[in-house]
Amino acid sequence: MSKRILVTGSRDWSNWELLHLALYAQTKHFEDAIIVHGCAPGADTIARRYAGGRVGVTAEGHPAEWDKPCGTGCYHRPRFKNGKPYCPLQGHFRNQLMVDLGADLCLAFPLGESRGTRDCMKRAERAGIRVINYGDD
Repeated sequence: MSKRILVTGSRDWSNWELLHLALYAQTKHFEDAIIVHGCAPGADTIARRYAGGRVGVTAEGHPAEWDKPCGTGCYHRPRFKNGKPYCPLQGHFRNQLMVDLGADLCLAFPLGESRGTRDCMKRAERAGIRVINYGDD
């Protein structure tokens, strides 16, 4: 049976040693493990690289669809980037998707405000997924 681990973290996270140790501690007793991440720089990228270097560990990436049109749940004013509309809530929608897909555990690596990371942590907790926070003292 494989273990699903949701990784969420700051785009500025650079402590790959701590992230690798945290993932190793959670995957060492499993033949198969899936590392679920949001395809962002920082912690997500480090987690993806960890999965790529371990036998029996795979990465499952879920990038935010920033260019996707806003849905009925959007409450913000229209936003544009490079002349094209974009939805700033797509990161939250992506976080909910990762939580909805299920995980045995969420490893969190927030730095400072880390709004997206903390949003994912809250969503995981609400869904009954245990969150281990490696970023806050």
